[in-house]
Amino acid sequence: MNSHIRTASVRWALKLGAALLVGPVVAGMLSGLTAPDGGSGHTLLVSEAPVMGLILGVAAVVLAGIYGFITLKLSTLRLAIFNMGVILAWAAAAEGRLNAIARHTSDAGVMNRLGIEALILSIVAVAFVWLLIRFGGKHAAEERALKADSRIPAAMATVLLAGGAAAFVMARTDAFGQTLGAAIAAGIAGITLARIVAHTCPLIHLVVAACALAVVSPVAAGVLSGNEFRAAVYSGEILALGRIMPFDWIAGLLIGAPVGTLWAHSFTEKHAEEATESAAA
Repeated sequence: MNSHIRTASVRWALKLGAALLVGPVVAGMLSGLTAPDGGSGHTLLVSEAPVMGLILGVAAVVLAGIYGFITLKLSTLRLAIFNMGVILAWAAAAEGRLNAIARHTSDAGVMNRLGIEALILSIVAVAFVWLLIRFGGKHAAEERALKADSRIPAAMATVLLAGGAAAFVMARTDAFGQTLGAAIAAGIAGITLARIVAHTCPLIHLVVAACALAVVSPVAAGVLSGNEFRAAVYSGEILALGRIMPFDWIAGLLIGAPVGTLWAHSFTEKHAEEATESAAA
């Protein structure tokens, strides 16, 4: 079999395994969670059993990370991170939406719980990305070779600003497709521009900055809505970034990050080629 065909076949098999095998398993793990009122408007911590919800949520990220290592063994670092995101998109689909959460509580403090949930999931996800890079062998050698420099703060700020702007524009409602798409857009826009600003910036720094959006956004939305939380949600006046649920953020950022690094690499390579051609002329 031609090596290119074999490589493409392996990549597609790994993608399908994430989307059609491991992802549904993760969704099934979380399917037993219910909201405090017994309904469907739940997340890991906004549920009847928050401790169990958190354990299951962390287990979902761990399972996605293990599959990431399997992917990395057979393919690339970008695909490993992407497949982690695809798996966790199933977890995001199993979560309740903000409108449903507002139905059983009018307390804006619930958004702080979403921030805590996002923080815990982010820590586990970032740890696995770091492990993939650190122990990824030849497939992660290029990423390990990148060194932090003075442009790192600018790159991380770019992730926050560009990623936040992209998510803000995309998250017009709390529908799952829009919120997941908003998080993916944040990952792509933020990391593409950050890698253009500082093309040697290690990916782990950019992922940390992107995950900060997941933590800050629900808290900011809760603070801004104040005592009018439920009314703000129902009227659509809630901060758009607050509509994105924790697993939406983590899944979307992991899907978007490798796309962003690829786009930035293509841009910088093209720019370098053009500069070389101009110098030669």
